[in-house]
Amino acid sequence: MTYVTPEQIDQQIQLERTQISQGLKRLRDQTLKLEQQNYASASIYGIASLQTLLPLVVDKIISTNTKIHQGKYGAAFKDIHIYLTTIEPLAAAAIACKITFDKVFGYKEGCNIATNVCEAIGRAIEDECNMRHYEENAPALLKTLKDNYWHRAIGTQQKLTVIKTLMNRYGVTPWTPWSRSIRIKLGAWLLDCIMQASGWFYKQRMRTGRKTTVFIAPTAEFMDIKDQVMANAEIFSPLAWPMLIPPKDWSNESAGGYMLNELMQGHDLVRRGDPSRIQGEIPISFLNKIQQVT
Repeated sequence: MTYVTPEQIDQQIQLERTQISQGLKRLRDQTLKLEQQNYASASIYGIASLQTLLPLVVDKIISTNTKIHQGKYGAAFKDIHIYLTTIEPLAAAAIACKITFDKVFGYKEGCNIATNVCEAIGRAIEDECNMRHYEENAPALLKTLKDNYWHRAIGTQQKLTVIKTLMNRYGVTPWTPWSRSIRIKLGAWLLDCIMQASGWFYKQRMRTGRKTTVFIAPTAEFMDIKDQVMANAEIFSPLAWPMLIPPKDWSNESAGGYMLNELMQGHDLVRRGDPSRIQGEIPISFLNKIQQVT
């Protein structure tokens, strides 16, 4: 059995505290960076929220489509429903939800102004329909252009610009651009679907002098959800570095591995299944033996 001195234990505890602080810092830095780049949808709270939100918005869109066939659509949808005929509800909902999170939690000035959010959603929907137009009219050429001209280093908008330019060069039937008013109306309708389906966002009016600006802001209900998601993520954020001393033994009564309980919250004895189930002596003995191997 390896003898461990009190000094070595102190060094290990200090190392684990560093693992906790550095892991937490990395999580927060990554979240902030994504928000600053207008990619909040790719953050931990964004991904978790979209998984919950997406089916709700899809149901809302399908419900409206049903009303269209029954002749019950409202005036707000009358001018735009034709623009959604080439894109299924799931795709429309996914695009709208992603853009909404990116804009509402973005750091760029004015990105969460209602008009800007709506136009961004409408433009993203148009971009998707534009690509589908090329897939329908020149599928083989589109694949060739993607293989030869799309690079990981360029962004989504730049990829679309490259495809448009080359499609025009090869004489493919050009895409007819949508007007700004159509994009805004379409985006506004999809944003309204998100707000009604979730209750996570609302329109916040702010008056400066004679001018009133409408912003899209998260509700208190969503901020509670966001805080809970991030709190759960912080439990698993500590970095898993090699130990300076042999790990603690595991048992059914106490956790092994690292010294500090705060670090062990994300490292259960049983990661899948019933955590309260009593483990046999043989698997625990095997685990304790194998973790001693250096």
